[in-house]
Amino acid sequence: MKRITTILAFASLFAPVVVHAQRPVLNDAEVVRDSVQTAITRDRAEGLWAEVIASGDLKGSAVLDMVIDDKGRCESVLIRESDLPIKWKNAVKDQWFDRRFAFKLAKNHKQKISITLQFP
Repeated sequence: MKRITTILAFASLFAPVVVHAQRPVLNDAEVVRDSVQTAITRDRAEGLWAEVIASGDLKGSAVLDMVIDDKGRCESVLIRESDLPIKWKNAVKDQWFDRRFAFKLAKNHKQKISITLQFP
């Protein structure tokens, strides 16, 4: 019996440790909007469409209405107003549709937010 306990203790030292980080639950609409805006800004800072923006093909602005579900997933994206060409309206909308953000909302709660994007 002592031998089995020793073997189990030794095996547990080498067993992979799985850690699941909990995503924070957000309740305030402004905090949700700021979190989404931060994620979009981070994507653009990491080089999203950098070449197209630098070449001047992507210029203008867009106002997006987004619905975020309780799992932190973007459920719908509507471009309320924009001066972008149709091709880029679709690309901007598709980029964040069905995106899962690093937070979640209260159970069975959805949040509608409005995001303004500027492309120099």
